[in-house]
Amino acid sequence: MLGPLLVAHWSIGREVAARREHQETVTTFVAALEKAEPTSVGHSARVAELVDRMAPALGIRGQAADDLHYAALVHDIGMVAVRPGLHGGEHTDPEPAGRLSLLSSHPVAGVDVLRGLDFLTGALPAVRHHHERMDGRGYPDGLRGDEIPLAARVIAVADAFDALTVDRGQGTGDQGAAVAELRRRAGSHLDPAVVEVLASTVVGTAAGGSSPTTHGTAGTGSPVLDPLPADGWVDHDDPRVSDVFAEWQPEGAERQP
Repeated sequence: MLGPLLVAHWSIGREVAARREHQETVTTFVAALEKAEPTSVGHSARVAELVDRMAPALGIRGQAADDLHYAALVHDIGMVAVRPGLHGGEHTDPEPAGRLSLLSSHPVAGVDVLRGLDFLTGALPAVRHHHERMDGRGYPDGLRGDEIPLAARVIAVADAFDALTVDRGQGTGDQGAAVAELRRRAGSHLDPAVVEVLASTVVGTAAGGSSPTTHGTAGTGSPVLDPLPADGWVDHDDPRVSDVFAEWQPEGAERQP
């Protein structure tokens, strides 16, 4: 009987060591992002905490939950690659369209950075697609509705909620108003079911919520937003940036699944 017990002990030890190594690797990536973009400090950890709390209500468990957790932590790592062209300096594209195009490449850049790390393979679809929209006007691939991986839809909601509630540039700190804004975006920008999970299990507000916040979509009387000013910084997770991209993207642009 001792033999099988020793094998089991050895296997568990290897699994624990591997998980520790994986966590250290992800921590290194997050530290690199936060060093390159100090305004992002804490963002990845907050999004990961949100998705961890939402996952059980969405039926995400086991390996899928681990993949979602890792994806939430590293979803913005591609910003390290595109940042020099967005935030001033000699490498900044002078044209807003050029900066929007560059911004829309950061999910793919993130996948390129992470590809080859076997333990992150299951996280890559969420990293690539966390800025897609339910109406098909997101990036990088213009996926629509259920074409978007569930993990990516979960991160999109958590991402937007963090942008609306944490003072990284536009956040108000008003969770009720943030939930109302997410609900207003349900079906066009965000997955309605995921929004309600955040509202009920994370924020604890009843269906209906409070009055909408002033963070609106383009063309609805909301404040005009320059999403990527050449001489300043705006939180790219502000939901209005998604609206600006949706309005800007060329009609009929070819998309790759």
